[in-house]
Amino acid sequence: YRRLPVRLRRAAALRLMALLAPYWSGAREPRPGAVRVVGLLSSTVGLGQGARLCAQSLRRMGCEVTGVDVARWLAWHRHFAPEPDAVAEMPQPAAEQAGAVIVHLNPPEFPVALALLGRRGLRHAYLIGYWAWELDTIPPAWRRVARRVDEIWVPSHFVAQAFARGGVAGAHVVPHPVPAPAALEAGRAQFALPDDVFVCLCVFDARSSLARKNPGAALRAFAAAFGSRRDVLLLMKASGIDSDSGGCAALRAEVQRAPNMRWMDDTLPPARQQALFGLVDVVISLHRSEGFGLVCAEAMRAGVPVLATAWSGNMDFMTADNSALVDCRLVPVRDPRGIYACPGARWAEPDIDLAAERLRALAADRGAARALGARGRRDAELYFGQPRFERQVGARLAPWSPRHDMQVHDG
Repeated sequence: YRRLPVRLRRAAALRLMALLAPYWSGAREPRPGAVRVVGLLSSTVGLGQGARLCAQSLRRMGCEVTGVDVARWLAWHRHFAPEPDAVAEMPQPAAEQAGAVIVHLNPPEFPVALALLGRRGLRHAYLIGYWAWELDTIPPAWRRVARRVDEIWVPSHFVAQAFARGGVAGAHVVPHPVPAPAALEAGRAQFALPDDVFVCLCVFDARSSLARKNPGAALRAFAAAFGSRRDVLLLMKASGIDSDSGGCAALRAEVQRAPNMRWMDDTLPPARQQALFGLVDVVISLHRSEGFGLVCAEAMRAGVPVLATAWSGNMDFMTADNSALVDCRLVPVRDPRGIYACPGARWAEPDIDLAAERLRALAADRGAARALGARGRRDAELYFGQPRFERQVGARLAPWSPRHDMQVHDG
């Protein structure tokens, strides 16, 4: 077994757990109780951050919340840097527990959570799958797992439509409750960034596919906009580079050849990375597709103008009034690493020339750029704020947590 390729071993393990999923999740009788948030709570990946944000916001609602961290049980996540502020308690499969269980793991890994919680631990659970997907239709195998849950939550209408196209209707849109970032007193000096230049930031995780995140487009747009000008700087913030060392090495070499570009691959805690957004002049996300667009959301919460592809999950909260949107054309999905392979799926090819034009305009008129960022922050406060999250989930969870004062705001 250990002589098999890691990818094949992973597929075999997940397939076996999927076959056993009906045993763990079957014959349930949901009853009221505390809320359990299950996910990669000690991981820096987007799914882990989404689970932490959910748990934190539920506590602010007055819910009794237990965090169940499953990261160390998924071998392919063990090398991720742990989150120092993660709230994580290991499950006790033998114990019977009631209440809502919100699992922030996509269908391929979802059965792992079921196995860890156990048949007894799920007997009285109301089971919610919080799932995200980055293409315009879901893989066919996801339909089988969808039958194991009582509800499906997704972070955007784009994902809900992808589920509907894939034959799974009724997914509830619950955007991540993105908080406002904390300010860093040290300012740009904290990251060795000069105060007198226009700083563009591109943040990407290679574990989510370089083809999808498309950081090379940000590099090309910046080069087309500014050439070798020294009064501007492109900061490429990478993570998960071990997952695609060849692609990241090539990208890093391009950055290092340019006099006005800088590469950063330090692992930053979420609070520190969110603070970084507030220190730059524009955030670039020329992605080919996003299920939600957490980088765009965090940048808008920080009041920073965002230059982004006008397609996929980010279009729930980005408009021509609060962002610098870049037109695109839809093309068949081609992912050299095979992370995203779904028959008939499409994603976007952003217009690099238009992106360069928008970048030049932002750099030329700093006042207009700041005003754009302020409008983005205004809209993000309404869209990602705690009151909206409570309106969306309060009524859905109330039957399963009646012992707690789950206030639902009107504003």
